Amino acid sequence: PIYSLVHARKELLSSDRDDSGIEKNLKTVLDNILAEKKILYRQRLESGLKLESILDGNDFVTSIDTLEFSRVVSNLIDNAVESVETDGSIEVRLRRSQSVNYLQVSDNGKGIPETVLEKLGRERVSFGKPKGLGLGLFHAHQTVEKWGGRINIESNVNQGTQITISVPEVGVEVPKHPYR
Repeated sequence: PIYSLVHARKELLSSDRDDSGIEKNLKTVLDNILAEKKILYRQRLESGLKLESILDGNDFVTSIDTLEFSRVVSNLIDNAVESVETDGSIEVRLRRSQSVNYLQVSDNGKGIPETVLEKLGRERVSFGKPKGLGLGLFHAHQTVEKWGGRINIESNVNQGTQITISVPEVGVEVPKHPYR
């Protein structure tokens, strides 16, 4: 089953790429990731977990590698699933404003203390995972910055976490304070 998911994911991602491997629309990639996660977390969803997506518009064009984007978003959703209780809620929102695409993953999970929050995104910094190596958010920060984007993490203990990725359209700089 896992091999099937990986193979299906590669097929879906390659179907919306041009010859250079650059994604034309983030909505397609996000739809594919969410479909994969709904299969992967089917039992949790049947037990009360809510995984919702909100797409504010249809045109989310940028010049990033879809496989890397998928890895980043997949990891953020996995982290959110791990942080919520059985009947928790995760929202994945995609919107565009002033030539910048914003992807936001929010949950109503455990939240992250401020002392840890300021260190997240550095290599070997993890929270809430006894065997966590801290590579997921580190990779996300490195990758998004390589694209000229930013990651913003907001969290409150016992209320949840909101992670926002801002990725510009080609040739556009991301504002310093994204998605407010």
